[in-house]
Amino acid sequence: MTGKPTHRTCTLMKLAFPYIALVVFYFLYLFIGSLIFGAIEGQTEKDGIVALQEKENQIKEKIRELFANRSKDEGDDVDKEIEFLDEMLEELIETVSHPDWIPGRRDILGEPDPWGIPSAMLFCMTTITTIGYGDLVPSTTTGQVVVILYSCVGVPFSFLLFAVIGGLLARLASRIAVFVRKSLCRMKRSKSKPVVAGSVRNGNVYPDLSQETGLDNDVFEEGEGVSDRAIQLRDLNPAGQNDRKKTNGAPRTLQKQQSIFVNISEEDDAGDVPFVVVILLMVSYLCVGAVSFSIAEQWNYFEAFYFTFITLTTIGFGDYVPTHHFENNTHFPCLLYTLVGLCYISMCVSLLQTRFVKVVTFLGKK
Repeated sequence: MTGKPTHRTCTLMKLAFPYIALVVFYFLYLFIGSLIFGAIEGQTEKDGIVALQEKENQIKEKIRELFANRSKDEGDDVDKEIEFLDEMLEELIETVSHPDWIPGRRDILGEPDPWGIPSAMLFCMTTITTIGYGDLVPSTTTGQVVVILYSCVGVPFSFLLFAVIGGLLARLASRIAVFVRKSLCRMKRSKSKPVVAGSVRNGNVYPDLSQETGLDNDVFEEGEGVSDRAIQLRDLNPAGQNDRKKTNGAPRTLQKQQSIFVNISEEDDAGDVPFVVVILLMVSYLCVGAVSFSIAEQWNYFEAFYFTFITLTTIGFGDYVPTHHFENNTHFPCLLYTLVGLCYISMCVSLLQTRFVKVVTFLGKK
């Protein structure tokens, strides 16, 4: 039967809505920017690419004519010289085809549409995240003015997104670390023989307090002073009414489970993740991205790792750019990896910062 959403589901939906809305608005901002820059720069870039190709063809044709006329006079092999000249020109064009050189950049981005929605979204993302590869840049005055205005809003928006999502992930990682640590402690305690409710051991009676206190019987483990502690809890809460009233009749264990989900969005101590684990999380994400880019861009593994590091640290030299993503028009995976990675790095930085503050505070008290 179909019932109404549970209280936990409604709570989670309310907590998740601001974060989902923030991510949706961010992608919407990128999409709107891609439409604006595509309309401003698209035709100009296409005209520049066509002009570059025409100029290349004219130069090739003039040199062919020059060699053909000279070869006819001297009786040389015209076909071999033209073939050699074509190879030399192609090598020259590849040499100067660098993103910092406008004709070379247009030669790289000439296929299929440098200012289409996917590539323009990637441009907007690299702009407002301050990565700035420089492979795609506005060439008109109007486009440059729009970049300034667009970045004035987009850069703070990006920092807000990374701080909020990174902080959320940091708190979630901290709670996972606490859960794992407590689970390991329970496993160690479970190896010792538990106290059975209602049993008599060493002249002490261990009553069944699960109904009176709202706590499980396994809380009262065998050890010194267990019976005294159990009696204190029974005397303080003879009928368990206070706990029942606070929890609205729900078992305390269920309320505790719900609080795990509810408190994730609240400000919490995020310093429970070990330093080594945080470093491993950062390196693992870089390594996974390096594998993907080494396959997609036909780089060796170190070049791909270098590219992911330069990208996710927002250094963005531009010496390595995802050209095959432009050629194959597959920009969205690159965009998604970068945005998720920046949030991921923000999470790791938040965990490291909290851990560092804890260490400094601890050392300062000594």
